[in-house]
Amino acid sequence: MDSYSGQVYILSGFVRSQRDLPDRVIDMEAINPTSVALPDWFQSSPGKANDIAFVMFSKRGNETHCYSITNQRWALSASGTASSAALMRSD
Repeated sequence: MDSYSGQVYILSGFVRSQRDLPDRVIDMEAINPTSVALPDWFQSSPGKANDIAFVMFSKRGNETHCYSITNQRWALSASGTASSAALMRSD
């Protein structure tokens, strides 16, 4: 923890450990969303499946490629990842 001096946010995982964290480390699962003040510029706009969730860029040789990831693709990938994490030793 001494190598980085900035604010650190963590997700503690399914089973929260009762560990002591340094003052600059915030467990995001311990944050109560109703207690967070939203900035004045924030405009609520719930995402729809075909809305763009984020954009990724990659470079192949001299060409830069842009990939638009929809909310649907993001959710599907997250669901698949979560499902694959449930593998047993017998798999």
